[in-house]
Amino acid sequence: MPAPKGPHLLCLAPLPGRLSHALAECFICHTTLNDGEENSIRGLVGSGNALYRESLLDILPNLEIISVFGTGYEGVPVDYCRSRGIRVTHTPDVLTEDMADVALALVLMTSRRLLEANRFLHDGGWPAMSFPLGFKQGANVRASLGWAGSVRPSPGVWRRSACGWAMRRGDPISR
Repeated sequence: MPAPKGPHLLCLAPLPGRLSHALAECFICHTTLNDGEENSIRGLVGSGNALYRESLLDILPNLEIISVFGTGYEGVPVDYCRSRGIRVTHTPDVLTEDMADVALALVLMTSRRLLEANRFLHDGGWPAMSFPLGFKQGANVRASLGWAGSVRPSPGVWRRSACGWAMRRGDPISR
């Protein structure tokens, strides 16, 4: 396989295999910064929880872009990047569907008391008595699912939970 050609990237966090292979096909990827490589780095790649310190950015004079895979970019000094003309990108909806799955699973686990039932089973309580059923949304039970907070609610949660639940959205909670 020929050596990769293209801009040099510095990867600040371990990348999923599929992503690292795709990047390696088009870019020269570094996981460490060796002496003399500072001028060749044109992009930084990392996760949403990586820290992109100004002290690192200062020694990369040809840096053009910081690409964050994940929903947040709190570790990126955005104002500093803006002042240097460094583009900052992220993937805000990459985890939307996964978060929706987990959120709805937690609602169902809580309402159906699945963790308690699992404990009951593993503690050996089932031969002596039956486990009481949890809450079940249905014709005789009315329930609402609401969202409150300062983050953008996931459309995936709304889609998944629309079957039989009244949907409510509150104003963001002020802090």
